[in-house]
Amino acid sequence: MQESHPLFGELEYDEYEGFITKKVVLFSGEEAEIELVISDPYEEGEIQEEHCEAYEAMLANWDKIVPDVLQAIIKYQNEHWNDSDHTQSYPMFKTVDDVLEHVKLISIRIDAQPHESLELEGRFVVLIFSAEWVNNDYELLSVALVNEKVIEVTDQDI
Repeated sequence: MQESHPLFGELEYDEYEGFITKKVVLFSGEEAEIELVISDPYEEGEIQEEHCEAYEAMLANWDKIVPDVLQAIIKYQNEHWNDSDHTQSYPMFKTVDDVLEHVKLISIRIDAQPHESLELEGRFVVLIFSAEWVNNDYELLSVALVNEKVIEVTDQDI
């Protein structure tokens, strides 16, 4: 099912993911074509006002969010660098350039609200990166934001 939305544009509906579209974003000076997913956890087939608010706030604060995300990835990688031989086969990140050399933004997911397990309220967005250094299996890194602040970095799907 296709739908046109005034904020998000042309969307394709997927019963598991929600609404999906492609967008081009500027991430630390580089253009990246990403998949934008607007979640639909209750399978209502509707975009909520909370989705729109989270997306608009993310766009308005993007230039402040990106440096925080990059610093959070450096911190995460340094904390987990010694976890396995796989992580040690990549250099320990010291600079933003180190991060940009080893990650690629591939998806942004907009949720109507944070997951109940987080026990938080506010605008919830997850940035998903391709990151070969994370592990041998998924090679994905998720960075969760609540109200445009990094709250978690993990190699799990948040």
